[in-house]
Amino acid sequence: MDLLAVTESSYKKLLSALSITETEFQSMDDGDYWGEKIGNGWVFLRATRGNYSLVTKTLTRISAECEFYSAMFSGVTMFSCVSFWSHGQKLWEVSHSSEDGWKDLTVSGKPPSQLADIRKRLFAEQHENGGRNSLVNYIFNVPIDLLGSIINYDFDRCDTGGDLVGYQPLAQESA
Repeated sequence: MDLLAVTESSYKKLLSALSITETEFQSMDDGDYWGEKIGNGWVFLRATRGNYSLVTKTLTRISAECEFYSAMFSGVTMFSCVSFWSHGQKLWEVSHSSEDGWKDLTVSGKPPSQLADIRKRLFAEQHENGGRNSLVNYIFNVPIDLLGSIINYDFDRCDTGGDLVGYQPLAQESA
């Protein structure tokens, strides 16, 4: 799952900065991107069909227009990352890559203070469940739980559709 999380008040600025427009809803296959109003003052912008690379190439530019969180989560490769962007730059990032070891947690910049408690809780769970021999990689959830705590959202329900309030298909504007 790749997404940008932005406040509802900044959502239109984000779409404008990316030259993305709302389109008519026909089916879940419509749209190059999806806007998801999650009902707590936040909106997710998700890319479909591999379009996320178009967004990531412009993060610096669009962060000059509005603040947002960028997130990438892959349960297949056990990679997770969340970063905060504002004023044309990435201010902080927290990532985990199982390719770099089960204990890998890379932090740059100055992330929110709740990271310390989340890290402590999930490392403790990892150790209680066998450490490197555990069948579950709890450290993968550190970036996910961090973003969830910031925007008050439970990502466990995100993949199933959970309580999502509204979907809006989006498309790249024609040049």
